[in-house]
Amino acid sequence: MNQQLLRAKMRQHMADEKYDLAIEDFHRYAEHSSIEQVDEETAALASEAITKRQLRPVPHVQVASPMRRKRNALPVVFVSTLVAGGALFAMRSSQSVHPLAQPHAAIVTETAPTEVASTAAASLDSCLSKSDSLYQSANYQESKVQALQALQLAKTANNRRGIATAYAFLGRNEHSLGRLQAARDAYVLSLDIYKQDGIELSTAFTQEILGGLDVQLGNLKEAEQELQQSLATRTKHADGPGIIECQRDLADLAEKQGELQKAEQYLVTARAGASREYKPDMEAAIDGQMGELQVKMGNRGEARRLLQSSLTYWRTNKHPHWIAATEMKLSRLEMAEGNRAESASLAADALSYFTRLGDAQGIAAATALSK
Repeated sequence: MNQQLLRAKMRQHMADEKYDLAIEDFHRYAEHSSIEQVDEETAALASEAITKRQLRPVPHVQVASPMRRKRNALPVVFVSTLVAGGALFAMRSSQSVHPLAQPHAAIVTETAPTEVASTAAASLDSCLSKSDSLYQSANYQESKVQALQALQLAKTANNRRGIATAYAFLGRNEHSLGRLQAARDAYVLSLDIYKQDGIELSTAFTQEILGGLDVQLGNLKEAEQELQQSLATRTKHADGPGIIECQRDLADLAEKQGELQKAEQYLVTARAGASREYKPDMEAAIDGQMGELQVKMGNRGEARRLLQSSLTYWRTNKHPHWIAATEMKLSRLEMAEGNRAESASLAADALSYFTRLGDAQGIAAATALSK
């Protein structure tokens, strides 16, 4: 279906007040298209459908605390804060998984003195703010729509930092939807702008996210280079939470390379850093990561203790993605110990969360374990 026909179909649904159908049509098209193929008019129409649907609220999965980044099929989050004179997008996480309490980069939309430019900047800020809000509510498809519209607005205004931010927002949504290569493509486009413009901390932040994703994709040589570069910059700036994030990714990398003791040491160091930073979300995430590693190292008793502690924390904080992720880890442990019924039960519960969140990668993994 070309975009002209898509828009006609969406407009008909909207005329009939069937906003969900209009949004679903857009999502189906976007799922099989590259970022560059969705034009401004189509993205704007999808945004209009979302806005009109929100006038008639529908239940959404609520996230108790913001998340930044996807690890083991989980989300990436950038927290945005509006400030006078433009929008300041602090790429950080206080999150429920890998929280970074400090802002890592200020990406300020450039405002021109003309009324037209000011209106365009306000529209860009609004789209990015809506995208961020929807992402934090785990509405990844709708967040993606807003990010696509923001990208078109930023390109029209030739706003390089706005373009970089929009690509970063698109990357995190693709990541959360299990489209890892599409996420990587978006992050690379964002990173290129930060490098060219010499925005050091934004470069380091995006290198770390990209490095973690490359570990997942098996691009281990690229991952090591990206992570070491990010770690060097963050060490230079005494960015404690950012250093911890790099250590966690380097632990994943070492595990992929079969160096389990090295991975364990990275996590021990990261856990100590998280305690110093007083980040309970980060501590719980590291416990889950360490628990999974301990299974591979044959320390199943310790693995169970860590994973159950982590799951209790996520359930208390009512974060669906991390409940599901930790249930998956426990499910694999139960399977390894021959407890098939318990393994299947945990995986089935995880599947229900992944299905509600639209996480394709999580759905596939949970379905395989729940049988």
